[in-house]
Amino acid sequence: MAYKKNMKINIQKIKKEMERNGWNYSKLANEMKISRSRLSLVLGAGYRWNNFKMIERFARALNLDPKDLLL
Repeated sequence: MAYKKNMKINIQKIKKEMERNGWNYSKLANEMKISRSRLSLVLGAGYRWNNFKMIERFARALNLDPKDLLL
């Protein structure tokens, strides 16, 4: 996937996948190997990332293609 500066994460897609899996923030954070507070920051603010690794972590944890998580 081509690198895009300041990629916007599709928060609604992530929350939908969390609900489908029956996961809460703690479970997703654990799967992503990040802190729950960092996850809350990302999901709560609709944060823009220029770090593709974070999007890859979401995708891996939710078993999705990273491009499905970008707006």
